Amino acid sequence: MPDPLPDPETTTLAEAWDLMLPLMEYGDCEGTRCLLCGGHLQVFYRNLGKEVARVVLRLHRWDAAHPGEWAFLPRLGITGSAGYRGDYAWGRHWGLMVRHPDPREDGYKHSGWWKITDLGNAWAASAAKPEPERLKLKRYVRTFRENAIGPPYELTERGKIMPDVSITDALGEPFDYDRFMAGEG
Repeated sequence: MPDPLPDPETTTLAEAWDLMLPLMEYGDCEGTRCLLCGGHLQVFYRNLGKEVARVVLRLHRWDAAHPGEWAFLPRLGITGSAGYRGDYAWGRHWGLMVRHPDPREDGYKHSGWWKITDLGNAWAASAAKPEPERLKLKRYVRTFRENAIGPPYELTERGKIMPDVSITDALGEPFDYDRFMAGEG
């Protein structure tokens, strides 16, 4: 006989989280319903991929010319019409970039202003090094409601641990760091 559902009147949020996290992650890959309120809950796996790498590189180039200043991404050509879907924002979960903490005047929380971190600069600059010397990061991060759950980690695919990823690995195409930093890309 299955365990009875927890009593919403007496179950703490921590107890409910412990019961639901395995269902959100490993259930049927479509999440689960909250045992307390019935809302949909799901953990997503985010990949450190091409879009994050492209934005980190543009922020890196901006920071080289304007050290420590916030960058307005549309001015750097980072827009939906330029092929960016917004997945670049997941770069914050690896500590590569930070979103400006102040919302816009109209209250919308996404102002478009971002800044690269020291780790983001190091990851981008490592593109100029030979492959064995490039900084590599864990490929995946788990998120729940736009927030990371724990640090980036290794995910297995068909029983094989996915390798860590350098910025050139994430780009998935040939990349000339010196030409890019000179403004040619």
